Amino acid sequence: MSLRSTALCTGGAALAALVGFTASGCGPGEPSSTEDLVYPGANLMIISIDTLRADRLGAYGNTRGLTPHLDALAGESILFENAYANSPKTASSHMSLFTSMLPTEHGLRNFAPRKGLPLKAMASNRTTLGQVLNRNDYYNATIASGGNINGQMGFSRGFGQDTFMSGLREVPDIVSDAKTLLNRLTPQEESAGLHWFMFLHTYQVHAPYVPPQEWIDKFAIEPQGRSGELMQPMLKMSIQQQWKHMHDGLWDHKAEFNAEDGEYLMSLYDAEVAYTDHVIGRFIEWLDQRDILDDTILVVLSDHGEEFFEHGEFEHDQLHEEHLRVPLMIRLPGGTLGGKKVSGLTSLIDVMPTLLEMLDIEVGSGLQNQMAGESLTPSMLSGRTNGRPVFAERVMFVEAYQAALRNEASNVIFHEAEKRLQAFDLSTDPAETEDISGNLDFLRKAAEALKSALTRVLLRRHAYDQESTGVNVDLSSKELDELKKLGYIGDGDEDIEVKLPEGTPIENFPDLGDG
Repeated sequence: MSLRSTALCTGGAALAALVGFTASGCGPGEPSSTEDLVYPGANLMIISIDTLRADRLGAYGNTRGLTPHLDALAGESILFENAYANSPKTASSHMSLFTSMLPTEHGLRNFAPRKGLPLKAMASNRTTLGQVLNRNDYYNATIASGGNINGQMGFSRGFGQDTFMSGLREVPDIVSDAKTLLNRLTPQEESAGLHWFMFLHTYQVHAPYVPPQEWIDKFAIEPQGRSGELMQPMLKMSIQQQWKHMHDGLWDHKAEFNAEDGEYLMSLYDAEVAYTDHVIGRFIEWLDQRDILDDTILVVLSDHGEEFFEHGEFEHDQLHEEHLRVPLMIRLPGGTLGGKKVSGLTSLIDVMPTLLEMLDIEVGSGLQNQMAGESLTPSMLSGRTNGRPVFAERVMFVEAYQAALRNEASNVIFHEAEKRLQAFDLSTDPAETEDISGNLDFLRKAAEALKSALTRVLLRRHAYDQESTGVNVDLSSKELDELKKLGYIGDGDEDIEVKLPEGTPIENFPDLGDG
């Protein structure tokens, strides 16, 4: 794969005008300010490879040779080395991406009829990236694989007739639909100055991990353990049949699995990663050959990772490194800053404000207050983020709520149902293998930061919920200060008083005393 890296600016203003937008940084040399990273009217494409762990990519240090095409793309992109999802669940994580709100704030969670969780829609007073772009004359299209990317949940907001969010499909089908749509849009783009936003999503890497046989032969090990027995019938099924039997044919038995099963299932997962890289890589090559790539901001990311018994479980139901660390690469028009690596923590809530700034879209005070993330354009220049702690939640099942706060030194996890905390010293234990919550000196500081973050999130959620139901809100003095800091109210609003409703997770947060 060979992606073109000629910067758009090198053609001068005439070329920039031909492709429908100008980059304010046109001129010799590397960008020197965030103004040089603004591309008004550029197209935008986000590719979400559901369940893709960052550590499976060569660009993130993997040595198995699974992702040559994504690694080549990373060489022409800005790569964020320590990007984390804000939830290990598809609906919650993607909606955090599209609203720059944390899961409890936007209030969306997965639906799971098997577990008695019905489909739930996000309240209308949360604004999505699609809605913002639509209001700024973007033509928006989605080609997704359904499931918990469901239009009725709020994912179709801002998108028009080209919104396909139903039916499990293999990744080549997603790419084929995207090509068909782009072939239709490109003439309109050239003749009428159309600019578009396209969101592509695939579950290909997600369980049950059954790529075409040639990829299994190349990357998977011989079947072993109980999972090896259970997987054999599924290898011969269609994708629809695989998903139908995934739980009763595989995950309903995972209590019987061990590290041997983890090794086998990860090898199948790796085969899926390699297959998906092959298909996505050819698609990016196609974009380049048709001169689409260099007038588009291309973002490749994932919504969460996957566990293979590292912490005694499977799938994505915890808040450790393997569940939350995801790839995040942004290719700018012309490959500007290609190969730049950015260290420091960031998370998916930072993507929306970053894209809006680069597209030169004005953000009003209401949306600015909504977005919990921050623009990463300064980090693209400096090579390091501000390193803000990453707050993450597991909100799918009420009885198993979890919240975590990760900084560069620690990860502390709150388990509401058990009223307990876990703590990990990342400076000596980056794989989070040793829970040191018994070290109260270490735990208190990390836990206090987590409790404070959770309180702010609950206050923001409550304020939005009260607004959406038309109920007037009043703030106690302490809660008033919190919302002032968040920009929700000004100094003239002290006559209102807000109280969190009963039954919030904070009530079960352990009391560690004063030390």
